[in-house]
Amino acid sequence: MNQLERAIGKSMHRAFRTYEAIVDGWLMHAPEHFIQNFLLVDIGKRWCVYAEATRRKIAEGMGRLPRGRPPNGMTRRYDLLVWHGNDTPRAVIEIKRAMDVSVLRRDAERVKRSVRGGQRTRVGYLLVYSEIRTRHGDEGLMARFGHWESETGLKVAHADILGREDDPEDGWIAGFVLLRT
Repeated sequence: MNQLERAIGKSMHRAFRTYEAIVDGWLMHAPEHFIQNFLLVDIGKRWCVYAEATRRKIAEGMGRLPRGRPPNGMTRRYDLLVWHGNDTPRAVIEIKRAMDVSVLRRDAERVKRSVRGGQRTRVGYLLVYSEIRTRHGDEGLMARFGHWESETGLKVAHADILGREDDPEDGWIAGFVLLRT
């Protein structure tokens, strides 16, 4: 696990605690843009991070202005873009709340495309937060993340439990997985 992946994991734990303190509710009820903005501020203390960056903006930032009409997909936005200090893109991060792999497939393909082409980054991440009933245990949530790894073709870089409700039978366990290209 590299420094960026560790920082994203720590930020997810801080985001969970912060959201819980603000609304007295779980992060699973938070909109994706809460995590996007939290990570923007939190990991932005160490790296140069932009929210809602398009492939065209990446190309412009690299000094490679595309000619003519932009290809299809050039204007789609990535949730977060992390830059190296030398004006080259380091990573794109797509953020998703999911209970099932079906909602992840499209974003997984976008992340894979981010490491190809003229506006490529070194790595692409799909950061997914999810929850499962307590009766399934931590193993159930980690098994879900393992299933998502095999179904998306991305690799688990980091996975962790964020919190548990007290009720052992009818409570919830929350966690996240960081999938990488």
